[in-house]
Amino acid sequence: MIRSSLLLARRHPGLLGLLLLLSMMFAPMARAASPTCSANSLALTIPAATVPSGAAVGTTFGSPQTGTVTFTCSGLPNGYSRFAAQMYGLTASQFTTGQLPSGTGITSVIYTTNVTGVGVQLTMNPGMSSYDVTPGDQQSGAYIAGYVNGSSGSLAISYTAQLIVTGTVSAGTISSITFGKYEWYIYGYNISQTLSKSLTLNSGTVISLPTCTVNSASQNLTVTLPSVSTSAFTGVGSTAGTTAFSIGLSCPNGANNVSVTLTGTNPSSTANGVLLPTSGGAGGVGVQVLNQSGTAITWGTAISFGKAAAGNVTLPFFARYYQTTSPVSAGKVSGTATFTMSYQ
Repeated sequence: MIRSSLLLARRHPGLLGLLLLLSMMFAPMARAASPTCSANSLALTIPAATVPSGAAVGTTFGSPQTGTVTFTCSGLPNGYSRFAAQMYGLTASQFTTGQLPSGTGITSVIYTTNVTGVGVQLTMNPGMSSYDVTPGDQQSGAYIAGYVNGSSGSLAISYTAQLIVTGTVSAGTISSITFGKYEWYIYGYNISQTLSKSLTLNSGTVISLPTCTVNSASQNLTVTLPSVSTSAFTGVGSTAGTTAFSIGLSCPNGANNVSVTLTGTNPSSTANGVLLPTSGGAGGVGVQVLNQSGTAITWGTAISFGKAAAGNVTLPFFARYYQTTSPVSAGKVSGTATFTMSYQ
């Protein structure tokens, strides 16, 4: 709006002077709307997974999970061309060698978890265009996910969470992880705002190690001892008819501390590893079970076989007749034992 005032003054006899004083008042221009940007939170859930047999560091496994965060922005001031969408709260330890300090063209970062040897690799599409390690318009430890060009618009960022081997793996359950929080800022214009939105991993992903399984031929194993004469026994504690047998397993590479525990039906209370007959038959004779070294086992005590190679594994044992009382009479001898397998 323009206003003017006219002032006539007599400055000198005989002369008329015209003094025009103009004063102008300008109404204020309408201000641009305040910049605003919104985004959605995203929580990913990774299903339970088993570490592959012999998996090396850097091996990904399990079912990857993908979701999208969308930024919608408006109100960009005149003269500025774009909004920057950022996720902050990252640390340099989550980046692999060579990703920093350049901070450009990065499409994935790795987060540690509470489960030993297991990380979560987060892949971004589009990848970050830069990484900011110092405060300013941006939060410390933030990466620029992308830009919204023009005075308004939207940007969709796709995230994929994938389990990855980072070392020697132990079984466990992964706790929740906050991958990062969001903010926006105007590129080249000192204005920004954090958003109450975040990208997280839900807790509860169960990590299992590969399992050893008992081969079908060993699941119900019958060991047949040879026929022997009663004269082969010379007194309590004498033995005859030693026969080798084995329990077959299929194990992943690196299964540690494989062990077998045997429990017997009607075990002897005076001799290790001896099963007494449960019904009529030969008298004074039982069946004794020996470990891989030929030593009588102790019922209910684990027998260690150490680290298993990948594939079929054979656990050797022996069985033999054992004289329990005198005299020995002819007949059949039988006994029953159950084995339980374990490993780490």
